[in-house]
Amino acid sequence: MEIALGAVELTDLKSRTTTHFQECSSFGVTTPREPDHGTNAPIDIHIKNLSVEVNQDKPIAWKPGKHVKTDGSNTDTAGPPKRILKDVSAHIPGAGLTAIIGSSGSGKTSLLNVMSSRMGTTHLSQSGSVTFSTHAANPVASADHEDIRTAYVMQQDILLPTLSVRETLRYAADLHHSTTKSRTQRMAMVEQTITDLQLTACAETKIGNSTHRGCSGGQKRRTSIGVQLLADPSVLFLDEPTTGLDAASALQVISTLKGLAKGGRTIVMTGI
Repeated sequence: MEIALGAVELTDLKSRTTTHFQECSSFGVTTPREPDHGTNAPIDIHIKNLSVEVNQDKPIAWKPGKHVKTDGSNTDTAGPPKRILKDVSAHIPGAGLTAIIGSSGSGKTSLLNVMSSRMGTTHLSQSGSVTFSTHAANPVASADHEDIRTAYVMQQDILLPTLSVRETLRYAADLHHSTTKSRTQRMAMVEQTITDLQLTACAETKIGNSTHRGCSGGQKRRTSIGVQLLADPSVLFLDEPTTGLDAASALQVISTLKGLAKGGRTIVMTGI
Protein backbone atom coordinates (compact mmCIF):
# COMPACT_ATOMS: atom_id res chain seq x y z
CA MET A 1 0.00 0.00 0.00
CA GLU A 2 1.17 3.50 -0.79
CA ILE A 3 -0.45 6.55 0.74
CA ALA A 4 0.72 9.75 -0.88
CA LEU A 5 -0.48 13.30 -1.37
CA GLY A 6 -3.77 13.16 -3.18
CA ALA A 7 -4.26 9.39 -3.18
CA VAL A 8 -4.88 6.39 -1.00
CA GLU A 9 -3.87 3.06 -2.50
CA LEU A 10 -5.15 -0.14 -0.94
CA THR A 11 -5.98 -3.62 -2.04
CA ASP A 12 -7.48 -6.65 -0.32
CA LEU A 13 -6.53 -9.98 -1.88
CA LYS A 14 -9.61 -11.51 -0.20
CA SER A 15 -7.60 -14.41 1.16
CA ARG A 16 -9.23 -16.49 3.87
CA THR A 17 -5.94 -16.96 5.68
CA THR A 18 -4.25 -13.61 5.38
CA THR A 19 -4.55 -10.10 4.04
CA HIS A 20 -1.79 -8.43 2.04
CA PHE A 21 -1.35 -4.79 1.08
CA GLN A 22 0.04 -4.09 -2.37
CA GLU A 23 -0.02 -1.29 -4.89
CA CYS A 24 -3.25 -0.84 -6.79
CA SER A 25 -5.28 1.87 -8.45
CA SER A 26 -5.73 5.01 -6.39
CA PHE A 27 -8.92 5.84 -4.61
CA GLY A 28 -9.83 7.70 -1.44
CA VAL A 29 -9.21 11.23 -0.27
CA THR A 30 -6.36 13.26 1.11
CA THR A 31 -7.13 16.89 1.86
CA PRO A 32 -3.97 18.86 2.71
CA ARG A 33 -4.51 22.14 4.49
CA GLU A 34 -2.35 24.99 5.59
CA PRO A 35 -2.15 25.37 9.38
CA ASP A 36 -3.42 28.49 11.05
CA HIS A 37 -0.85 30.99 12.24
CA GLY A 38 0.37 30.34 15.74
CA THR A 39 -0.20 26.56 15.74
CA ASN A 40 2.53 23.98 16.07
CA ALA A 41 4.10 22.63 12.90
CA PRO A 42 1.95 19.86 11.37
CA ILE A 43 3.13 16.30 11.92
CA ASP A 44 3.88 14.00 8.98
CA ILE A 45 3.68 10.22 9.41
CA HIS A 46 6.18 7.97 7.62
CA ILE A 47 5.59 4.22 7.37
CA LYS A 48 8.34 2.03 5.95
CA ASN A 49 8.13 -1.69 5.17
CA LEU A 50 5.66 -2.33 7.97
CA SER A 51 4.66 -5.96 8.46
CA VAL A 52 2.65 -7.55 11.26
CA GLU A 53 2.20 -11.26 11.93
CA VAL A 54 0.16 -13.07 14.57
CA ASN A 55 1.61 -16.08 16.32
CA GLN A 56 -1.08 -18.76 16.23
CA ASP A 57 0.44 -21.03 18.89
CA LYS A 58 -2.24 -22.09 21.37
CA PRO A 59 -1.48 -22.51 25.09
CA ILE A 60 -1.75 -26.08 26.38
CA ALA A 61 -4.79 -26.49 28.59
CA TRP A 62 -3.77 -26.97 32.23
CA LYS A 63 -4.93 -30.10 33.99
CA PRO A 64 -4.77 -30.98 37.71
CA GLY A 65 -1.46 -32.62 38.57
CA LYS A 66 0.15 -31.52 35.31
CA HIS A 67 3.51 -29.75 35.56
CA VAL A 68 3.50 -26.35 33.87
CA LYS A 69 6.79 -25.34 32.32
CA THR A 70 8.13 -21.83 32.72
CA ASP A 71 10.35 -21.75 29.63
CA GLY A 72 7.54 -20.77 27.25
CA SER A 73 7.21 -24.26 25.76
CA ASN A 74 3.64 -24.83 26.98
CA THR A 75 2.15 -24.35 23.54
CA ASP A 76 0.72 -26.49 20.80
CA THR A 77 1.83 -25.41 17.35
CA ALA A 78 -1.20 -24.31 15.35
CA GLY A 79 0.55 -23.58 12.08
CA PRO A 80 2.60 -20.76 10.60
CA PRO A 81 2.08 -17.16 11.76
CA LYS A 82 -0.85 -15.33 10.21
CA ARG A 83 0.20 -12.23 8.30
CA ILE A 84 -1.96 -9.17 8.96
CA LEU A 85 0.06 -6.48 7.17
CA LYS A 86 2.72 -7.02 4.51
CA ASP A 87 5.38 -4.47 3.56
CA VAL A 88 3.23 -1.37 4.02
CA SER A 89 5.00 1.86 3.05
CA ALA A 90 3.28 5.22 3.16
CA HIS A 91 3.70 8.94 3.69
CA ILE A 92 0.77 10.71 5.36
CA PRO A 93 1.13 14.49 5.03
CA GLY A 94 0.61 16.76 8.00
CA ALA A 95 -2.30 19.21 8.30
CA GLY A 96 -4.46 17.00 6.11
CA LEU A 97 -7.33 14.53 6.22
CA THR A 98 -6.27 11.09 5.01
CA ALA A 99 -8.72 8.20 4.63
CA ILE A 100 -7.62 4.56 4.51
CA ILE A 101 -10.38 2.84 2.58
CA GLY A 102 -10.98 -0.88 2.18
CA SER A 103 -13.45 -3.68 2.71
CA SER A 104 -14.14 -5.26 6.08
CA GLY A 105 -11.21 -7.42 7.24
CA SER A 106 -8.64 -5.79 4.98
CA GLY A 107 -6.46 -4.64 7.89
CA LYS A 108 -7.41 -0.97 8.11
CA THR A 109 -7.88 -0.95 11.88
CA SER A 110 -4.72 -3.01 12.39
CA LEU A 111 -2.72 -0.43 10.44
CA LEU A 112 -4.32 2.41 12.40
CA ASN A 113 -3.56 0.67 15.72
CA VAL A 114 0.08 0.15 14.78
CA MET A 115 0.46 3.80 13.77
CA SER A 116 -1.05 4.94 17.07
CA SER A 117 1.00 2.44 19.14
CA ARG A 118 -2.16 0.76 20.41
CA MET A 119 -1.20 -2.69 19.19
CA GLY A 120 1.15 -4.55 21.51
CA THR A 121 1.05 -8.19 22.57
CA THR A 122 3.42 -11.13 22.92
CA HIS A 123 1.51 -12.90 20.13
CA LEU A 124 2.40 -10.24 17.56
CA SER A 125 5.57 -9.93 15.52
CA GLN A 126 6.14 -6.52 13.98
CA SER A 127 8.84 -5.30 11.58
CA GLY A 128 9.39 -2.02 9.78
CA SER A 129 9.00 1.45 11.23
CA VAL A 130 6.49 4.22 11.89
CA THR A 131 7.98 7.67 12.42
CA PHE A 132 6.53 11.09 13.07
CA SER A 133 8.20 14.29 11.93
CA THR A 134 7.64 17.97 11.37
CA HIS A 135 9.70 17.57 8.21
CA ALA A 136 11.40 14.62 6.52
CA ALA A 137 14.85 15.49 7.86
CA ASN A 138 13.80 15.29 11.52
CA PRO A 139 11.81 12.10 12.18
CA VAL A 140 10.63 11.19 15.67
CA ALA A 141 10.49 7.43 16.24
CA SER A 142 7.18 5.91 17.26
CA ALA A 143 9.03 4.30 20.16
CA ASP A 144 8.95 7.79 21.67
CA HIS A 145 5.25 8.05 20.96
CA GLU A 146 4.70 10.10 24.12
CA ASP A 147 6.66 12.94 22.49
CA ILE A 148 3.84 13.34 19.95
CA ARG A 149 0.40 14.35 21.20
CA THR A 150 -2.01 11.90 19.62
CA ALA A 151 -5.62 10.91 20.24
CA TYR A 152 -7.68 7.93 19.10
CA VAL A 153 -11.43 7.88 18.51
CA MET A 154 -12.81 4.34 18.59
CA GLN A 155 -15.58 3.09 16.37
CA GLN A 156 -18.00 2.76 19.28
CA ASP A 157 -19.10 5.84 21.21
CA ILE A 158 -18.32 5.33 24.91
CA LEU A 159 -20.20 8.13 26.64
CA LEU A 160 -22.28 8.44 29.80
CA PRO A 161 -25.93 8.63 28.68
CA THR A 162 -27.03 10.75 31.66
CA LEU A 163 -24.69 13.65 30.89
CA SER A 164 -25.30 16.42 28.41
CA VAL A 165 -22.86 17.19 25.62
CA ARG A 166 -21.46 20.20 27.51
CA GLU A 167 -21.13 18.23 30.76
CA THR A 168 -19.31 15.41 28.93
CA LEU A 169 -16.80 17.82 27.43
CA ARG A 170 -16.34 19.66 30.74
CA TYR A 171 -15.48 16.40 32.52
CA ALA A 172 -13.00 15.56 29.74
CA ALA A 173 -11.38 18.99 30.01
CA ASP A 174 -11.09 18.66 33.80
CA LEU A 175 -9.43 15.25 33.46
CA HIS A 176 -6.99 16.41 30.79
CA HIS A 177 -6.03 19.83 32.14
CA SER A 178 -6.93 20.03 35.84
CA THR A 179 -3.31 20.80 36.82
CA THR A 180 -2.20 22.76 33.75
CA LYS A 181 -5.05 25.19 33.05
CA SER A 182 -7.37 27.30 35.15
CA ARG A 183 -11.10 26.61 35.28
CA THR A 184 -11.76 29.63 33.10
CA GLN A 185 -9.32 28.37 30.48
CA ARG A 186 -10.85 24.89 30.56
CA MET A 187 -14.36 26.26 30.10
CA ALA A 188 -13.15 28.38 27.19
CA MET A 189 -11.67 25.25 25.58
CA VAL A 190 -14.98 23.43 25.99
CA GLU A 191 -16.99 26.24 24.41
CA GLN A 192 -14.53 26.49 21.52
CA THR A 193 -14.75 22.73 20.95
CA ILE A 194 -18.56 22.90 20.94
CA THR A 195 -18.39 25.64 18.32
CA ASP A 196 -15.79 23.88 16.17
CA LEU A 197 -17.77 20.63 16.16
CA GLN A 198 -21.11 22.37 15.46
CA LEU A 199 -22.64 21.08 18.70
CA THR A 200 -24.10 24.37 19.92
CA ALA A 201 -27.69 23.37 19.19
CA CYS A 202 -27.43 20.17 21.25
CA ALA A 203 -25.00 21.33 23.95
CA GLU A 204 -27.58 20.86 26.72
CA THR A 205 -29.05 17.63 25.32
CA LYS A 206 -28.41 14.42 27.21
CA ILE A 207 -26.29 11.84 25.38
CA GLY A 208 -29.03 9.27 25.86
CA ASN A 209 -29.18 5.56 25.06
CA SER A 210 -31.57 2.95 23.70
CA THR A 211 -33.95 3.52 26.65
CA HIS A 212 -33.83 7.29 26.98
CA ARG A 213 -33.70 9.27 23.77
CA GLY A 214 -30.97 11.87 23.50
CA CYS A 215 -28.46 12.99 20.90
CA SER A 216 -28.45 11.62 17.37
CA GLY A 217 -25.76 9.25 16.16
CA GLY A 218 -23.87 12.02 14.41
CA GLN A 219 -23.99 14.25 17.48
CA LYS A 220 -22.68 11.44 19.67
CA ARG A 221 -19.84 10.78 17.23
CA ARG A 222 -18.84 14.44 17.18
CA THR A 223 -18.98 14.51 20.98
CA SER A 224 -16.61 11.52 21.07
CA ILE A 225 -14.29 13.44 18.76
CA GLY A 226 -14.55 16.47 21.04
CA VAL A 227 -13.56 14.44 24.11
CA GLN A 228 -10.31 13.49 22.38
CA LEU A 229 -9.73 16.96 20.93
CA LEU A 230 -9.65 18.42 24.44
CA ALA A 231 -6.30 16.64 24.87
CA ASP A 232 -5.04 19.06 22.17
CA PRO A 233 -3.51 16.36 19.93
CA SER A 234 -1.33 17.07 16.92
CA VAL A 235 -2.41 13.78 15.32
CA LEU A 236 -5.95 12.41 15.52
CA PHE A 237 -6.73 8.79 14.59
CA LEU A 238 -10.33 7.70 13.97
CA ASP A 239 -11.55 4.17 13.37
CA GLU A 240 -14.45 4.29 10.88
CA PRO A 241 -16.04 7.48 12.25
CA THR A 242 -18.93 7.35 9.77
CA THR A 243 -20.00 3.74 10.48
CA GLY A 244 -23.67 3.50 11.43
CA LEU A 245 -24.47 7.07 10.44
CA ASP A 246 -26.88 8.24 7.79
CA ALA A 247 -25.55 10.17 4.80
CA ALA A 248 -26.26 13.61 6.28
CA SER A 249 -24.62 12.80 9.63
CA ALA A 250 -21.60 11.21 7.91
CA LEU A 251 -21.16 14.30 5.74
CA GLN A 252 -21.30 16.51 8.81
CA VAL A 253 -18.64 14.42 10.59
CA ILE A 254 -16.32 14.51 7.56
CA SER A 255 -16.84 18.27 7.18
CA THR A 256 -15.88 18.68 10.84
CA LEU A 257 -12.72 16.62 10.34
CA LYS A 258 -11.77 18.68 7.28
CA GLY A 259 -12.10 21.81 9.40
CA LEU A 260 -9.81 20.34 12.05
CA ALA A 261 -7.24 19.48 9.39
CA LYS A 262 -7.44 23.05 8.13
CA GLY A 263 -6.47 24.16 11.64
CA GLY A 264 -3.16 22.28 11.38
CA ARG A 265 -3.93 18.83 12.80
CA THR A 266 -3.04 15.60 11.02
CA ILE A 267 -6.21 13.50 10.71
CA VAL A 268 -6.08 9.81 9.78
CA MET A 269 -9.29 7.79 9.50
CA THR A 270 -10.46 4.46 8.17
CA GLY A 271 -13.59 3.84 6.16
CA ILE A 272 -15.38 1.26 4.10
